[in-house]
Order: sequence, then structure tokens, then C-alpha cells
Amino acid sequence: MAVDTSAAAVAAGVSPPAPTPLTPVEPGSPLYGNWSLVGVAGGLVVASRVAPDTPAELYVAEVPADPTSLVAGGSSLTWRPLELGCPPAYGIGGGLRSELPAVVQNALDKLEFRVLRVPPRTGDISEAFDCLVWMPRNRKGPLPAVLSPHGGPHTAVTLGWYPSFAALTALGYAVLCPNFRGSTGYGQAALSSLPGRIGRQDVEDCVAALEAAVEEGIVDPARVSVVGGSHGGFLTAHLLGQHPGAFRCGVMRNPVTNIAAMVAASDIPDWCYVEVLGSEEGRRRASPVPSATDLAAMLAASPVSYVDAVTAPVFLMLGSRDRRVPPLDGLQYLSALRGRDAAAWGPPPPSRLIIFPEDGHGLDKPQTEFEQWINVMWWLKTYAGSTDAKDESRPSKQEAAEAALVE
Repeated sequence: MAVDTSAAAVAAGVSPPAPTPLTPVEPGSPLYGNWSLVGVAGGLVVASRVAPDTPAELYVAEVPADPTSLVAGGSSLTWRPLELGCPPAYGIGGGLRSELPAVVQNALDKLEFRVLRVPPRTGDISEAFDCLVWMPRNRKGPLPAVLSPHGGPHTAVTLGWYPSFAALTALGYAVLCPNFRGSTGYGQAALSSLPGRIGRQDVEDCVAALEAAVEEGIVDPARVSVVGGSHGGFLTAHLLGQHPGAFRCGVMRNPVTNIAAMVAASDIPDWCYVEVLGSEEGRRRASPVPSATDLAAMLAASPVSYVDAVTAPVFLMLGSRDRRVPPLDGLQYLSALRGRDAAAWGPPPPSRLIIFPEDGHGLDKPQTEFEQWINVMWWLKTYAGSTDAKDESRPSKQEAAEAALVE
């Protein structure tokens, strides 16, 4: 978080410096996490902080009488936890986390998080992107993992509080969240590199992030699953189809699976043109009635084009009121999976479908949020194998080599 101190600098007759960090910015430092400014009034700054191991907390700091000291001396603010209804307590910690039941605090104490810098393997943008990792603190050896690409695709996963990731970590999984090129927060060039390359560049970045976690000794490549929603579901389906030997199972939540079908029914048809054809070309060719050429490009960029190659068990979760990615998109994918030519491609893998009748695209009603992640955990337990390193159901050496994604 940063507060503009340029006005104070100008008033003091000095040149405005670069923004002064007012919260911890070094990974591993106390109170490191994701900070948001709540307000500034009466000489006080109030901010909220979350982290992978910490639900929302409020902190307060006094603005010095001479604000230029923040500029000239490079000093930061002294943050105190703000506990509503209680006298302020000094030191580190406080807020909601300190009020949680002991069993929950104990579970959070066992959670560790890291940020891996991952160099891209393809494309014109060579600057590394981040892969955020949740993992058990007292782990022994490489872990089973859940690769969880985010939706959008032009959003990003932050070092924030995600209860579902904390729960998966408590079960013994490492959770990998790659902010692939095209995610927000990494500059315009990286952001603009993805439109026109979805289904290729973002898929390869997810693979590179997984390989980086394997090389760091965090992840057992023979015990990896993939879970994602919306564009993350799009990537889940692509990864299962393009790298069928790499994943034990997959879960797709309101996934984009056939853009050629989605474009006629979605509330964002322009997304289909821009992401498949590129920003400028997509805007130029966008039309209420797609051309045959554009439909062919959309189908080629869609995961349904790889459905015959999928071998891992697939779980689909759909919201019947989804206008962004209408549920027929996911239903068509499931029909194609279950009805494929078994003589040519082998029998289809196990699959399951849940439709939430009152939910839209986010699948974010409280009851739905609970039910979907309980089902995700059950699916992982059923098909991803044990979280014990001595898992007897792990693949053969040949399959493990494929899972390492060495091509």
C-alpha cells in the first residue's frame, strides 16, 4: 500500500520522490501480505490486511506531525492492530485471527506460502511471472498438488485470504496459482500479449509454473490435479486435453469449453472475438453474426477440440442462471466426453455433473461455496490419490515421466 506524499514534498520544497512503501513489502517479513487502504482522517491511517494464512484484520497508524519525514527519511508507518470494541493492542497480530478458535489458529499456523518467479518458455514477453504457492509448513518431501489457474483471464491471484486454498493446504496439498502472462499487475505489454493466444500461451505458462514447483521440490509430479472456474475452467479443460498424462483429475466450475457456441449466447460476445482473434482484430471483426472463419478460429481455440484426448476423471459444476458462460456450453463438453468414439480414443474417464439451480457465473452463494468445495475435496480424495508420500496408487514410472511434463 502507498499513500501519496508528493504534496508534502512539494510543500517542503523538495522534488517528489518515488512512492514510499508504508507497509511491509519484503516476502517473509512480519505483516507481509495484501494491504488495502480503508481511510485517512484525523491524523490516522486505517488499513486492512489479509494473507494466505490470515483472514481480514484492521490496522491503524499515526501520520507523523511532519509528513515529509516519510519522504526524506524513507521511514514507514508503525502499524497497530485495531480490535473493534477492544482497547488497541500493540505488537504484531490481532484483529480477527486472534479471535478465531484455537483449532483454526493452529491450522493456519501450519500454512506456508511462497511466490515463485517463473520465466516464460514461449512468446515475445520474456519477463518472469509469479506463481503463488500455498503449502503445509511442516512438509516432508514433494507434495500432491492442485494447480488452480484463475479466471478472467485479465485478473490476478493476490497474497490474500482464500478459505478454499487454506482448506486444501490443511488436507496436505500444495496449491499453485500461476499469474500467467495476461494477468493484471505485470504491465501493459504482458497484459496485451494474451488476446489472440488463449489456449496456447496461458496453457504453456501454467505448465511452466507447475514445472517450476516440481524443480523446487515442492510438488510430486505424479500427484497433480487441476481445478479452475470460468477462464480457469477453460485452462483446466485445455490442460487435461493437451497434457492428458500430467493430471490425476480435474474440476471445472462454469468453464468456457466451446467459444464458437458461447459467442451466440453469452452476455460478453465481444470477449469471444477479442480473446480469440486479438485486441485490434477482434474489435474490428466483432459482429452479431460471426463469420464461418471466425467460428472456426473460436472452435480451434476451445478445449472441446481436445476432449477426445482427456483421460483424467472430470467433474463439472454449473450454475443454471449463468449468462456469462451459459450452462449448455459445459453440458455439450460433457456429452462430447461421454459420447466419444471409444474404439478410436478409448473409453471415457469417470465424470460427474452438479448443477446449482439458483446460481449464476460466480457460483458464490454461501451454500454453493460450501457445497462445491466439499465436492472438490471429495473428488480429489477419490481420484487424486492419498496425500501421504507413500501413496500406493501413484502411476508407473512411464506415467510419472509424462506427468513431469518433459516434452
